[in-house]
Order: sequence, then structure tokens, then C-alpha cells
Amino acid sequence: MREYIKKILFSVAQGLQIGEISLESRDAIPRTYFVSLNTVLKGKLLYAGKNLPVWNLNDIDEIADEVGKYLHVARSFYLRDKLNYNLFDEEYDKKLIFDLVINGTNFDLSNFRKYVEKRTKIISTKVEIGQSNIGTIETPAGKVNVFVEVSRNDSKLEGPYQFSIILKNELGEFDLPKIMFGFCDKVCYIYAIQGKKEKDENPLAKKLDRYFRKFNKDVDMESIEGKVSPNALASTTIFMSFLEHHKIKDVVAPAFLPARYVGAFLSGSRRKQFINNQEDLQEIIDRNQFNMTNRFAYTLARYDMHFCKSTLDFSEEYEEIYLKLGQKLDSVKENEIYSFKSQIDKNFSDVQKSK
Repeated sequence: MREYIKKILFSVAQGLQIGEISLESRDAIPRTYFVSLNTVLKGKLLYAGKNLPVWNLNDIDEIADEVGKYLHVARSFYLRDKLNYNLFDEEYDKKLIFDLVINGTNFDLSNFRKYVEKRTKIISTKVEIGQSNIGTIETPAGKVNVFVEVSRNDSKLEGPYQFSIILKNELGEFDLPKIMFGFCDKVCYIYAIQGKKEKDENPLAKKLDRYFRKFNKDVDMESIEGKVSPNALASTTIFMSFLEHHKIKDVVAPAFLPARYVGAFLSGSRRKQFINNQEDLQEIIDRNQFNMTNRFAYTLARYDMHFCKSTLDFSEEYEEIYLKLGQKLDSVKENEIYSFKSQIDKNFSDVQKSK
């Protein structure tokens, strides 16, 4: 098994050196991904380019053993990927390993064995999946039912699970941004907060969109805490309440995934409109990455400002944000977010009591 996995690791490293990972499928349609990294392997550098992230495989024997443990769990956890992509067994393993790489921070890529060990624990931690109605909340749009759903992601996405929120009443439906996450050792790892590209267009969506803007009351909109989407803040508030009622108090959020950034540029550079406009593409990618990374961090900082009494911290070494949950709310606050969270908290408590 070790030699088999080492062969795949080396194949992935070679693909990253040339900037192209190809997976052969049973339907003869290769799946190709454009990502480029430098790799250090037994003291030698597989050089891909200047200023690229570095994947450290110096202790490849130990890494291969750890990857073997990961694959033992991941093959069944992500089985839907194998079926959807119609991959051969070895190509499926290659995809699972490649997806580990693209979802790691710089620190993870430099300490790959420990990173793989953590991801194995995350997908081995049992999480209840499915949709549930946690009750209603009072809003300017009347009573609104709150549905939450936990589902498994594909392996290519940042986190193994997705937390979705749908708000419904007779006026329509409104989808809040989804949260990508995973659990490990009573810690929740939040990887992304992602809204839909298309806006919901119905009376409920319009009324709730205005309602969530009330969360900005008495907030300095020029501060980093002010530069967040109220809808993303609403989604984060519901998710944090979900964590608290599952006795999770520690949140870790990886802030930057370098291989994804490189991949966005390489993929974009192959589009017709950017072939001769690489500088324009670089500006667009940098702007998008800045917005993704910063808005993600700012949303957590905003939640911290309202509820956590400044327990937010950031590690430059690990490229992670840390948040401690469970602080008591102030007894009197005019901002609507406090009433909103109190209603959500009560609903989760009622659901827990009914079980």
C-alpha cells in the first residue's frame, strides 16, 4: 500500500510541476485541472515556478502511511464522487489526494502528514445529515419557517459538510448563504460562507433582505466589521447557534487556500478573452481573492463583535482565524440581530427538548 500511494503522490507532484492534473475516467473523458505548485521531495525540488506555494513531501514514507489511513475512510465518504466522475480506482485515489492538496493552507502543505491526519479525523467524525424545520421566527414578513439542512460535499470543495438554510412562508422562499464545515476533536472548522450567484426574487426575499440590513444599526460601516453582507451574517448567526446547541465552543477558520488561488489564475488564463490579457486576469483574480478572504474574515469579526466579547484571534503561521463561542448576550441591545439570535436559540432548544 505504501508504494502504491507513493506512486500516486509522485504523479500528483509531477502534474503540479507542469500545471495540469488529468484524471482518466471509464467513459474516456479525462477530467483536467490546472493547478501549479512547487514540490519538495526527498530534498529535491520539483520546480514549477517562482513565488508558487510549496508542497513538502520530504517525509514521503510517513506521509504515504497517513494518506493510506485517509483513503480508507475517504473512499466510502466521497463515494458519490467516484460514481459521478466514473473514475477508475487508482484515478479516484488520485483525485482524493489532489483534493487534499488544493484545500490546504500554506502551513498544511508544509506539514502535510499532520494535515492529512486532521482531515482523516474530520471525515471520521459522525455528523447527522438531513433537513429539519427548527421552528418559526417573527419578522416584518410575518412568521417565517426556518429549515436547516446538513449534507455531504464533494471532495473538491473546501469542507466535507455543507450547512444550508432556507426561510419559507406563504410569500416565498429565501436561501441564506451556505457554510462549508467539518468537526474534529470538538472543534468546528469553517472553510467558507458562500451565497448563491442568483438572487431570490419573491416578496419574502425582498422583505427579509431589508430586515437583515437592520443588523447594521449602530455599526461603523467604514470599519472592517461593517463591510460584510447582512445575509452572510444572518447565516453565520444561525450556524453558530447550531454549534452552541451541539456543545461546540471552538471555531477555527482557515483563511487562505493557496492552491485554489493559483488554480483560478491558471484556469482563467486559458479563456479566450484572457489569453493576451494576463495582467487584467491577475487583477481580477487578486480582487476576487481579496474579497473572498477578507469578507470571510470580516464576517467572523462582525459576529465576534456582537456576541463573543473580542475572543477573535488570527495566526499568521497557521493562516487560521480562531473564535470562542458561548458568551452570554447583553441584556439590552437595540440592534435587531440580538432578537434574531434569541429566537433561533430558543428554536434549537425546543427541537432538542422534543427529541
